[in-house]
Amino acid sequence: AYGALAGFGLPTQRTLLMIAVVALARCRRRATRGPQSLALAMLVLLAWDPLSVLSAGFWLSFAGVALLMMGLSRPRGPLSYLRTLGSMQLLMTVALLPLTIWFFGQASLLGALSNLVAVPVVSLLVVPLGLLGTAMWAVSPTIAGWLWQTAAWPVHGLWWLLQHMAKWPGAHWYLPTASPWTVALAMLGALWVFLPRGVPARGLGLLLFLPLLAPRLPSPQEGAFRVLMVDVGQGLSVLVRTRRHVLLFDAGARYPSGFDLGKAAVLPAMRALGVSHLD
Repeated sequence: AYGALAGFGLPTQRTLLMIAVVALARCRRRATRGPQSLALAMLVLLAWDPLSVLSAGFWLSFAGVALLMMGLSRPRGPLSYLRTLGSMQLLMTVALLPLTIWFFGQASLLGALSNLVAVPVVSLLVVPLGLLGTAMWAVSPTIAGWLWQTAAWPVHGLWWLLQHMAKWPGAHWYLPTASPWTVALAMLGALWVFLPRGVPARGLGLLLFLPLLAPRLPSPQEGAFRVLMVDVGQGLSVLVRTRRHVLLFDAGARYPSGFDLGKAAVLPAMRALGVSHLD
């Protein structure tokens, strides 16, 4: 019922299928392990929707759960739960960084910090109050309205905080287009860093992130130039790169509605090429 209410998005389907695998195994009195549940959920999801393998949500969702299973130990005690929560956010931020850059060309250094605030607020306050208000709607619309209003207060506070955090340094970190081999190296580095304790030299895995985070971008030879044309609707935006200069002709139109073709088309192309300034 909750999966249907949440819209059956890809992460919701994955969670629902994993719970179904565990529940079915328990009802049949068969032992099951986390990786087995994850693999069965993946097989069922791919059988139901094979094209989901092309979406970023598929890879981020299943890779994230697999890394959590591998890198986190079972918490014991209240303080251990708090440490696990912090470790979980750090693991997800670092380990999924290669896939995030591959799919979106950007990352956020504040993702773990914002999740530390947002996850407890949404999970412990907003969602329970929202669902309780929905259940009370048939009984008393007035009480349901109070519950929804109460759920809205932490949402407004959280939104205010996230808006301010979005302006902090590192909130938006754009990187050039990643090549498959740099992503593969960084994923290997993530697995190395989060191996179980006792494995020697785990910190060296961070070195495998360097080709992804600091790529060597080829520049035109002396006396040569490269031209990139970007379709901006009413014409072509032309980006000219020489050995030491970058020139842009036509950044695209900005409409009264607020839609800006420069931000929508030109800036992403520049960031993909690693261009950070114009001459």
